[in-house]
Amino acid sequence: MKDLEILAPAGGMPQLIAAVRSGADAVYVGLKKFSARASAMNFDGEELKEAVKTIVCAYNVGVDSFIIQDLGLAKIINDQYPQIEKHASTQMGIHNLEGVRAIEQYGFKRVVLSRETPID
Repeated sequence: MKDLEILAPAGGMPQLIAAVRSGADAVYVGLKKFSARASAMNFDGEELKEAVKTIVCAYNVGVDSFIIQDLGLAKIINDQYPQIEKHASTQMGIHNLEGVRAIEQYGFKRVVLSRETPID
């Protein structure tokens, strides 16, 4: 059996802290105006700065990958933390082998396919 991994949403700083303290292997966050989870509390700019400090801290203690949607962020991670794996978020809308191959050139190691992807 494959090892299971806990991926937790964090709609705000209290949820981020709770997820990390509760042993989540991965956490995803969004901004108030830039998130697919619009009903969540989400982060404003200042809160995200604080969350990024948490991310940098997590990196320093062994976080090995980030699930991201934005190619600009992928570039920042490539430039500043090239050893961290990038996983493509379902929000990238990748739903076929061609899309997976295309995103691979940006250094992504894993892709979360969009939910519309046919099983075959």
